[in-house]
Amino acid sequence: MRLLQAGGSGELSLIEHIGRHTPPYAILSHTWGADGDEVTFSDIVDGGGKSKPGYRKLSFCAKQAASDGLKLIWVDTCCIDKSSSVELQEAINSMYRWYQKADRCYVYLSDVLTGGSAGSDLSTQQAWKQAFQDSRWFTRGWTLQELLAPTSVEFFSAEGERLGSKVSLLPEIQAATGISSQALQGTSLHRFSVETRLSWADRRQTKREEDRAYAFLGIFEVHLPLLYGEGEENAFRRLREEIKRSSRYDVEEQASIQSSRAQPDIVRGVERVFEATWVVTLPRPPSFVGRETELARLHVHISSTTSQRLTIYGLGGCGKTALALEIAYRVREQHPACAVFWVLAVSWESFEQSYRDIAMALNIPEIADANADIKRLVKERLSNEKNGSWLMVIDNADDVSVLFDPLDTRGSEERLIDFVPHSRKGSVLFTTRTRKAAIDLTGGTALQLGELDEREAKELLRARLLPDNLVLLEDKEIVHEFLDMLAFLALAIVQAAAFINKNNSTLDEYVSMYKESDDDAIKLLSKDFEDQGRYRDTKNPVATTWYISFKRMRSKDQLAADYLSFMSCTAGEGIPASLLPPGNRKMATIEAIGTLTSYAFIAERQQRGKEGRNGERTYDMHRLVCLASQNWLRDHQQWNAWVNKTLNRLAEVVPYGGHEKREMWTAYLPHAFHVVSLSGICDVEARTSLLDRLGRCEHSLGRYKSAEAAHRQVLEQREVTLGKKHPDTLTSMNEVAQALSDQGKYAEAEKMHRDTLALREKVLG
Repeated sequence: MRLLQAGGSGELSLIEHIGRHTPPYAILSHTWGADGDEVTFSDIVDGGGKSKPGYRKLSFCAKQAASDGLKLIWVDTCCIDKSSSVELQEAINSMYRWYQKADRCYVYLSDVLTGGSAGSDLSTQQAWKQAFQDSRWFTRGWTLQELLAPTSVEFFSAEGERLGSKVSLLPEIQAATGISSQALQGTSLHRFSVETRLSWADRRQTKREEDRAYAFLGIFEVHLPLLYGEGEENAFRRLREEIKRSSRYDVEEQASIQSSRAQPDIVRGVERVFEATWVVTLPRPPSFVGRETELARLHVHISSTTSQRLTIYGLGGCGKTALALEIAYRVREQHPACAVFWVLAVSWESFEQSYRDIAMALNIPEIADANADIKRLVKERLSNEKNGSWLMVIDNADDVSVLFDPLDTRGSEERLIDFVPHSRKGSVLFTTRTRKAAIDLTGGTALQLGELDEREAKELLRARLLPDNLVLLEDKEIVHEFLDMLAFLALAIVQAAAFINKNNSTLDEYVSMYKESDDDAIKLLSKDFEDQGRYRDTKNPVATTWYISFKRMRSKDQLAADYLSFMSCTAGEGIPASLLPPGNRKMATIEAIGTLTSYAFIAERQQRGKEGRNGERTYDMHRLVCLASQNWLRDHQQWNAWVNKTLNRLAEVVPYGGHEKREMWTAYLPHAFHVVSLSGICDVEARTSLLDRLGRCEHSLGRYKSAEAAHRQVLEQREVTLGKKHPDTLTSMNEVAQALSDQGKYAEAEKMHRDTLALREKVLG
């Protein structure tokens, strides 16, 4: 397999990779232009082709990959030497697998124009979405496998503007292709009959008639010699014969027929919607290695015939979330009839948002009611065994009070943990950092995750290093010292490899920098972790790794450093791109975010469907990175300044409640609540304004107890700064009274209203 890499001057060159462990890469899907327009293999070899119209697609793919932290790309026009019939045969038979293994697949739609404003207003969206459904890309034979094979598929306009993903554009893709949502969401293609799969290409065409059959090789996992000139009919005849010869054919077809007979809502081998529901916002870990013992235990847990709950716990950075993601994706592959749901438990807001996403994915009709209890509806649906098997991952359950404290509902003693479903056909998997939390969540049913063994650590390092840097692994002694220094901790290895790749450093240089770090700085960066009982009497290798990266990043990309500081003052999870202070230039902003993602300090979430923030990009900051960055800011006397910058930014974007752009501003609330609770706030007026906005927003959402708490803080501050008779103070009193009344606390509300009225009469006379 040949891959393209961009040099320092932007020159594209080919590198050949042989073996099973392919380095991370992005892959391009597109429609071919006229003969002579596309950049060929010989063009790249000769250093030409830049004047061809197709070169624009290569440049787009390379730049987009770089922004996603990927150095290598694959494009069919120039990564295959089509003058070699042997190579062409191998490439066509391997194509599906190459798209399947890609970290990102970018679909470049040359016939979809947005004018650079894909998400500006409803009419503009309607225009490009219609052009999207009418795109030539949906009519070509080879693009079928390019749609189905990759896990991550993102669509871009002719201007290179992101339109959305296979997830967020699911309704439009279904309308354009007629393919079921289950197939588009990753259900194993073995679950669909041969005729169903063949029907997906009924309206698709290829330049050469035989390719209509050859384009199905990967979809059916068969291999055929290419015989151009045999004609379409003969090509399909050979394809069907090979499918029949495959060992899986009889089993798959019989299962499909039996399922169709047994379940009236199955049409042509397609499963019911619930059985294939997939609500996981994070991509599969691209370089997951080892952990086979742990995966085997998790598989037993999930396969149990009784309701099971289990907690994965361990040091931050050891790979708990990665392990949970890997088992989730394996369940989707091996048990496509098992639904999988992902719940973020970092706060009750994130938990509720996750449940809302699940309710929408399950098409629960009652959620249309403004007063619907979504958590209860989800629990009832999943607890009903008639609805089939499922796995729910509840991630980042580090603060057990989020799950176990009573909810904000008129004196109710209900807790979030009470809404976790129970079913003999369901399994729940928690992840948390502490043993104590694991015991609280699932008692003795827990899996402790430690560091990688040396073999796994070497595999992870190999997978994360760029191809040019693999020569560094030849020095086994320095490799052992490097991994041992990082305590064989997965996240530490990933971080260090990112640093080496970005700075063209060596393992030896990295070890030297590590050992030269000031010991006092290491202790300071480790302090918060020691308070949690994590690294008693030892230095924190993750913190020291991040400290090296912090120092280098601040000297190379100040805006990236500023964004890191800003994010350190937020809640750290689900940070919308629109919340970040805008840079002077769009390119600088893109590059800054690219720097943070390339260091793996932040990770972009996969986009949800149309209900998800209008497709806006959101980012998660690793909790330990956040703590380390906070320590750095305090050590350099910058903490107070950044707390106040973040506070003022949130006061700009959080409205005074209402329903306009509600999907957008609800994403800001966890960060606003977080920042008003931080120490170091100097701008009291901005804090008061933000609390007032929060109180009104919470009231608009029907969370009256929270609204009361926010308005009481505003009232207390205004009484001190403005006086009890000031109109703004009286307004705050009225807001508190209204929140009390809405909670059913009528006596307290009436007294507050009377006090407010009495003060108004004194002021107005």
